[in-house]
Amino acid sequence: MNMKVFSLLHLAENQQTSVNLFTENFQEQVLVYVSNAIVLSKMLSSKGIEFTLLTNNKLLVEEAKLKVQARQVDTFSLNVLEIPFITEVPSGVEFYSAHYKLDALRYFASLNDGYVALCDSDVVCINPVPDCLRTLIEAEIPLCYDISD
Repeated sequence: MNMKVFSLLHLAENQQTSVNLFTENFQEQVLVYVSNAIVLSKMLSSKGIEFTLLTNNKLLVEEAKLKVQARQVDTFSLNVLEIPFITEVPSGVEFYSAHYKLDALRYFASLNDGYVALCDSDVVCINPVPDCLRTLIEAEIPLCYDISD
């Protein structure tokens, strides 16, 4: 199975990036998101799946990663990639950072190396990869997991 999983962490200090995360400040928010990405990366790695965190600010993510790792017994490598973001998003719009998924999709369109997936970083991967998913990936069938009503 040749699948790479990506998550998006677009950082904008003065914008509402989440409606269900309440933190004291922006730095704490970044630590939560980076912690989530590290956990997801570890879980996917245990299943042989490569994970990369896409961002607009690699330096800030790397700084947060060092702080998170300092609190943990084991350290774990987190692939972080800064990509260009060109989508114009109005200031103050709800789910501000989520609009930049368009730029992540644009980045995926430039790749030529296998099956890619975009996944929120606040999920966990505890079960084995189902055979049916492996079959769909090998057949290169596009998938969308819709959790909306």
